[in-house]
Amino acid sequence: MTTIFTRRRALQTAAATTAFAAIPERLLAALADPTPIPKRPIPKTGEMLPIVGIGTFTVFDFKDDPMRYAATKEVIRTLVANGGSLIDIAPDYKDSEPRIGDIVQDLNNRNKVFLATKVYQHIQEPAQRESMATSLKLLKTKQVDLMAWHGVRQEDATMDLLKEFRDAGYTRYIGITNSQESRHAVTEVVMKREKPEFLQIDLSLDDRTSEERILPMARDIGAAVMINVPLGHGALLKKTAKLPLPDFAKELQATSWAQLFLKYVLGTPGVNAVIPATGNAEHMADNLQAARGPMPDAAMRKRMVDFWESLPS
Repeated sequence: MTTIFTRRRALQTAAATTAFAAIPERLLAALADPTPIPKRPIPKTGEMLPIVGIGTFTVFDFKDDPMRYAATKEVIRTLVANGGSLIDIAPDYKDSEPRIGDIVQDLNNRNKVFLATKVYQHIQEPAQRESMATSLKLLKTKQVDLMAWHGVRQEDATMDLLKEFRDAGYTRYIGITNSQESRHAVTEVVMKREKPEFLQIDLSLDDRTSEERILPMARDIGAAVMINVPLGHGALLKKTAKLPLPDFAKELQATSWAQLFLKYVLGTPGVNAVIPATGNAEHMADNLQAARGPMPDAAMRKRMVDFWESLPS
């Protein structure tokens, strides 16, 4: 047992060292930046939440892989070292909850992270209760920071069970999530009636529908907004992979396409934070840099849209 444990730790350390050594100097500088990334207030309480977090879909879904464990552990270490805290998880992301639970325990930084997980709204109540209890167990915590309905599908969805969970002290905030334009109408109905404390919704430079009605409604009801798929499931980066950054990127101090695309979202009124998924510490550092420097105003955001729409299909 001791030999296996020591060998596993050695592999993890070697993987982490290799990954760290490969990070470009400009991102190493970001890791060493003593200035924490900016924060924005959660409307309900005024608590300040760092504006760049991390999603864990797919990239934290693995078992018994010391190399990946070391790499993803460095991702979370990088997040927290820069003053970030928001980690988005879900039982539907399979092994992401146990991996985050292990990593946070290993880093001993539960008090420095904001754990946001979910439960399906369309399953039966006994299964919902079991799912939420299991999330706490896998995340190795007595209380998460946010518990949300995952992908709300029904207009009559209430937040009664989530309120019960919150009132019992198992979560600090409750909310709802969606990531598909086809479910925006349902989201609007539930938001208007239930007034969730948090909303997670899709928004990116190539998917701007939520700007029209969802985000204004979130501001009206006082919901904190987390943005999923802010890089368009990778489509934005794929389309621009061989293109130079536009001149206006300098005005925003953006040095990568990812930073530029994240700044577009962060410049949208009412957005509290973005949660791009990554299992790579270099990408995490790059994403965090998007939080620093100027954010685009309305005129710059229009300029960014015009630029995007001018690109060949």
